[in-house]
Amino acid sequence: MANVELTVYDQKIYTGEILFETNFSSGWKADFEIPRGEWYASDGILTGRYSENGGALIYTKQQFSGDILLDFYGQMVPPCHNDLNFTFRAKGWDYEEEDAALSYIAGLNGWWTGRLGIEKYPFSSPQALTNTFKALSGVEYHIQAGITGTRTYVAVNGVVLLEMNDPDPINLPDCGRIGLGVYASHIRFRQMKVYQTQAEDLSLQYL
Repeated sequence: MANVELTVYDQKIYTGEILFETNFSSGWKADFEIPRGEWYASDGILTGRYSENGGALIYTKQQFSGDILLDFYGQMVPPCHNDLNFTFRAKGWDYEEEDAALSYIAGLNGWWTGRLGIEKYPFSSPQALTNTFKALSGVEYHIQAGITGTRTYVAVNGVVLLEMNDPDPINLPDCGRIGLGVYASHIRFRQMKVYQTQAEDLSLQYL
């Protein structure tokens, strides 16, 4: 197995093969679907902006099956201080509803109250939110998020801060896309990778 990346509850998560990688250089748009928002890249930095009261996501055209880890760097651009968002196990954009289709959507400083969260969209459950971490506008964070079995998780700067167990996880053939997003905000992203992962069960007992 590769080096340990993260530990979530009763498992160690190991990164394996890199399935996708982009530095947002010339030609990056060929890899993505861009349904809404203002998106442009310069000097390896992808900028996303959407000023209305709604979300704007971009999605990889490629699907990724199995357990995966999304790995990237992001920061909110002052004066914006909300909704640094990302998605995985995503179907993509629903053009009829003008909204995200079935997916896990996660984010920093979101849900109108500055929460770190994960939700199974468009359903309200399961959902996991916490106000124990607040990202600072203008500060770049290393963000990792993914799914192993029934458990989704978000890590910031190498520390898992939130986990959510979904007893009926999204696992459909057309729901394997990865994405980045904003919600009434202005965000910069860079150096995005998608890894296949493997998990090793931990023995939960007191010695």
